[in-house]
Amino acid sequence: MALAAAPAYQALRILPYTRFWRRQVLGAPTGDGGGAQVSLLVSNVLMTNRDAARLLALVRERDPDLVLLAEPDAWWEAAVEEIAADRPHTMRRALPNTYGLLLYSRLPFEESVEERLVEDELPSFHVVTRIGGERVQWHFVHPKPPAPGEADDTTDRDAELPVVGKRVAANGGVPTIVAGDLNDVAWSGSTRLFQRISRLLDPRRGRGLFATPPRRLPPPALAARPRLPQRPLHARAHRAPAARRLRPLPHLRPTRPHPGRHRRAGRPNR
Repeated sequence: MALAAAPAYQALRILPYTRFWRRQVLGAPTGDGGGAQVSLLVSNVLMTNRDAARLLALVRERDPDLVLLAEPDAWWEAAVEEIAADRPHTMRRALPNTYGLLLYSRLPFEESVEERLVEDELPSFHVVTRIGGERVQWHFVHPKPPAPGEADDTTDRDAELPVVGKRVAANGGVPTIVAGDLNDVAWSGSTRLFQRISRLLDPRRGRGLFATPPRRLPPPALAARPRLPQRPLHARAHRAPAARRLRPLPHLRPTRPHPGRHRRAGRPNR
């Protein structure tokens, strides 16, 4: 009986992230009526990977406004320097421990700070930009995964996400996007707790499963985990070609909300 109930329980947890469920974030309109838009590409490069050419080709193809790279070391920072050519606003912390971050942006930073929220070896970036004249807060994080050689449990990851969630909740409803490699699945208890605390919306709900790793690997978390704010924006997500380790989910395009067409974010996970 228990063996039969377990798959059914897991299927119910995953169901909201299939196309059979109602979307929590509406798609962005196309054309000139789409309002102010911004595009974000997030990719875990796999530090030991040395195929920077495919990533650079993807950046040129998608031409995002912001690029966030997880796991870069000094080699990667030098190899992708061309990304900064038309994205001069940067934050850089290349590290040899697989927790480096590189951020490149066309949008000027009104505020930018690098922090260690849980451990000294885990940097996170927190910036403020303007999109269509509106102030937008960004949080970029990459917590440790529960994996041999990384962390024996999820304590640090589960601590970092609520810290970010509490900051979002205390930020007075400022439009906010949280992105990065969260090393978690969308339907986990820690992600659901983060969403309850922050009251952010999840553009993955109702859009289908975006599997980022090659199928030969076990299914870890998505490479990109954008969230949208309590005063919701609309989003357009595009699939991208496979990368070495994680297939990037490159473009989240927030736009101004359309009155009467969005859901409130008060209780996103029931």
